[in-house]
Amino acid sequence: MGEAEIVGPEVIEPCLWCGAPSRGIVTQTIDGDRLLWGTSSRCTGCGAVDEGSEWGPMPDELRRALIVRVGLARLHADPEVNRPLRVQVLRMFRRYGASVSEAADTYGRLTDAGITGTPAEIRLLARRLDAVGATVQLDLPA
Repeated sequence: MGEAEIVGPEVIEPCLWCGAPSRGIVTQTIDGDRLLWGTSSRCTGCGAVDEGSEWGPMPDELRRALIVRVGLARLHADPEVNRPLRVQVLRMFRRYGASVSEAADTYGRLTDAGITGTPAEIRLLARRLDAVGATVQLDLPA
């Protein structure tokens, strides 16, 4: 076993100490105004525990494993209620790295079917939208 493997919600990789399979999970949380993600695993051979975390975007394969484990959340904004705040919402999307066209597309999705993501991603987006005065509906997985 050489590389990490994703099996459903689990990350299986070789133990750093003995090489036996180490089974773990991926987590994600909000710290301040940023996302923090990490892995926590226990070796099936020697019992060693390995925990680590990083700021910023989570690798896609780990994000998929997290979604399998915790589900998707959805954020929706009523277009009529939020229309007066459209410029502030677009400005907020731009402040966090979206291009003009990405910001407009994201606003369109937000006020249509909604935006989906991990619970932490969607909670953070809801906080940011709330900070500019937007009214949003947050639906978390059961």
